[in-house]
Amino acid sequence: MKIKQFTIKQRVAITISTLMMVVGFLVISQMYFTYSENQAMFNGCYDKGGLPIVEKSALSITYFDCDINQ
Repeated sequence: MKIKQFTIKQRVAITISTLMMVVGFLVISQMYFTYSENQAMFNGCYDKGGLPIVEKSALSITYFDCDINQ
């Protein structure tokens, strides 16, 4: 049985493709967990009868406050 040898260009293409898939997976995972964390904070604030005040920067929250009017 003959084993196929990849050329340098094919190896580079496979490596770059794999890295792009891994980076894409990590970015999407980060976005999902950030969204889940935000939803938990918002729901906790709403459960207390408050109104969330949020300032975002890219994927993270820079400021969060729960304004509870009583």
